Amino acid sequence: MIHLIQQFANYYGGSERHCLELYDVLKSHTDIKLWSEFEPEEIFNQSWPIELIRPKKLKFPKSGTLIFVGSCWHVGKWINFTNAKRIIVIHNFQHPSFKRWLTHIKAPWLPEIEWAFVSPEMKTSSGLDGKVICSPINISKFARHNTENSETNKQDFVVGRHSRDQSKKFHQDDPTLFLALADKGVKVKIMGGANLSGKLPAHINIELLREGAMTATNFLNTLDCFLYRTSTELFEASGRVIDEAMANSLPIVCGDVGGYVGRISPGENGYLFANNAQAVEYVLKLRDNKNHRKSISANAFATVDKLYSDGLPKDVLDFYLS
Repeated sequence: MIHLIQQFANYYGGSERHCLELYDVLKSHTDIKLWSEFEPEEIFNQSWPIELIRPKKLKFPKSGTLIFVGSCWHVGKWINFTNAKRIIVIHNFQHPSFKRWLTHIKAPWLPEIEWAFVSPEMKTSSGLDGKVICSPINISKFARHNTENSETNKQDFVVGRHSRDQSKKFHQDDPTLFLALADKGVKVKIMGGANLSGKLPAHINIELLREGAMTATNFLNTLDCFLYRTSTELFEASGRVIDEAMANSLPIVCGDVGGYVGRISPGENGYLFANNAQAVEYVLKLRDNKNHRKSISANAFATVDKLYSDGLPKDVLDFYLS
């Protein structure tokens, strides 16, 4: 029996999506349950069989393999009463309370923690040893059928991104970058950008949408280029939204710090930038060179198709079911 444990605090959160995708991959191969120590958002309960951990009622995972998808919340004392065969922690967020969190699952009578990392960069930054396994993604959900984004019928070049609506999901220089692109005639479309409303002046070429205003698939289909980076205070452990955009055959232009950088070959399947000037240069290059844009898009899709369609499902099953 495998028990997936997550807090299910935000429907659009990467850790939550990781947990549910992992559930979908594993459920046809083994008995599996979803657990949370917290009351999930109602939208989760509508679609997934999540059980609440309630120690006083002796309701918690008692044996088998425990997989904590994330490492940034307080684990209750119930962990000391399990007879787990394996305890796996998917470390995907450098949280200040991580070391304190860790002490709750290192009792001598518990099995030694096995670490899984969503990227090589996350493993390196943690200083821990373990297995690197990307967050599983069903890329078929994001495949774009209109690969030219109806280009023959549109004049605007649209760049954009989506994420949770949190300030740390944006770099401190992003408002300046978005405005610079808009002034050059590029349409900028941000889903989950309400927190930027006080930092950006009204501009005909900038559109801010609320978090979850449309499905990620539909949103990506409105873009010609995916533009992404996060605050210097937040290390993006994996950047699954970037992989989803690549699965949508979008050329990507991303900041040069994050767990995704190893998957980007600059000039071949995307671009990495260190500052606003570079970002503007790459976006305009993609806008103004259709053949180059098509090549980048095709290579972006090929990259994630090879990762998620070939090797990753086998790696996931081999590791979690061993």
